Amino acid sequence: MFYVDGVRVNAVDPNAKEAPPASEESRSAGTVVTGLKGINLMDNPGFENGYENWGRNESLVTENTDTAFTHSGAKSYKVTAGVEGEAYAYCVDTATYNRNAAFTAGMWVYLSDPADADKVTIHLERHNAAAATVQAHPAAQSGWQRVSVDGEATTGTTAHAIKFTVSGGTVGDIYFDDAYLYCADAESINLIRNDGFESNKDAWGGDFEVTAEEAYAGNSSAKITGEKDLFQASGWWPNKASANSDGTLYLSAWVKGGETDTIRQLLSVKNSMVISPLV
Repeated sequence: MFYVDGVRVNAVDPNAKEAPPASEESRSAGTVVTGLKGINLMDNPGFENGYENWGRNESLVTENTDTAFTHSGAKSYKVTAGVEGEAYAYCVDTATYNRNAAFTAGMWVYLSDPADADKVTIHLERHNAAAATVQAHPAAQSGWQRVSVDGEATTGTTAHAIKFTVSGGTVGDIYFDDAYLYCADAESINLIRNDGFESNKDAWGGDFEVTAEEAYAGNSSAKITGEKDLFQASGWWPNKASANSDGTLYLSAWVKGGETDTIRQLLSVKNSMVISPLV
């Protein structure tokens, strides 16, 4: 019998004296390419899942599937030239990380006509924070460009929302792709949902019970008796896209009890119905 608590998956090696450099985002089709390194905390960042996790004014922001106008993958968002009114789309984060830490956020923007640069704004909103929303405009140049905003550490933040707005009357079509949000506090990122079993068995499968008998932190842990297991798939993660990183991810947990060599952690990647053990 043993207890498990504080399960983590992130890009920081828990046994390393210094955090290793984060890996570059995957450049395979269907995933986001930001040109930056680290774990991208955005949901559906490359719009490959259509409008999932993104709100928008539907008549003005549409899905583009012409790969001549995607920065990566098969899809981007489009605002057609000359639309009336303000076009916008936004996504509120759901990942687990320190929202008060410094950050870099933004997305890739394609301008058909440089004259539209001042009509396009990228925003990063910090809900309930002591610091204000930060925003930036693209440069007055045609083609793809990365538009970033940087925010300093603050207090009181309950959520981040990344958003783009386009003023009416643009000269050319405008496209958006590969949104990103990177947190400076890499240690705070955890891709696991319900990592401390405080929400009972939410997001976990397997033959185990949640107990208050032992806990590393909080009030609960998972209790496993005999040759059994518990597991969580990335489909249950708050941010599913993070599983597509081609960088190194580390699995760790706090464990008490059991005998030597009876406890095994396994982090696996499922691709085309093949499961490869990593740990």
